[in-house]
Amino acid sequence: MSYLAAILGQIHHETGGRMQPVLEVFTPDRASSAERLQKAWNEGRLKWVRAPYWLPDETGRHPVGGGDIQLTHRRNYLAADEGLYRRFSVRVGLDEDYDLILDPVVSAHVAFSGMIEGWFRPCRLDDFRTPSGLDYAAARDIVNGDAGLIGERIALACATFEAALGAAGADIDFGPPLGAVDWPQRGSGSA
Repeated sequence: MSYLAAILGQIHHETGGRMQPVLEVFTPDRASSAERLQKAWNEGRLKWVRAPYWLPDETGRHPVGGGDIQLTHRRNYLAADEGLYRRFSVRVGLDEDYDLILDPVVSAHVAFSGMIEGWFRPCRLDDFRTPSGLDYAAARDIVNGDAGLIGERIALACATFEAALGAAGADIDFGPPLGAVDWPQRGSGSA
């Protein structure tokens, strides 16, 4: 239950509480997102950003944040596609179309697998396991390395999800899956 709560808490933060894949700054397209980010950069409102990652990359596309966990930079879209292939033997084509991260199935698999296996930074959920459970605040470093700034806020969201899961009867903490999980087939489940 704590792994699920931790992942849901991160997604809650990354999607501005929407709990669905979104583009950064909640725009309808990548060019608009890049435009807003550039404006904020020019106004000095993105002090934590070292270099403008939203500019068109070598493909001419804007690698702005997208998904349940905001992937940025071409390298991260490529790494997510490679991670999905390693874990599920599926290539979704994030290298050719960054907007595929907005597909709920793709995005959820990237978010969950990425946090469990450490795709985003050199750490994974297991690294934050303590004798009393997961350290939700420190686990923020899985996504952005900014636990010192916003870890406590995200920990509150994780604790809320943990309480809700417990109230719903999901009170067993199984940890991450031990083996590969099957990729869902299109049209095989309810929408």
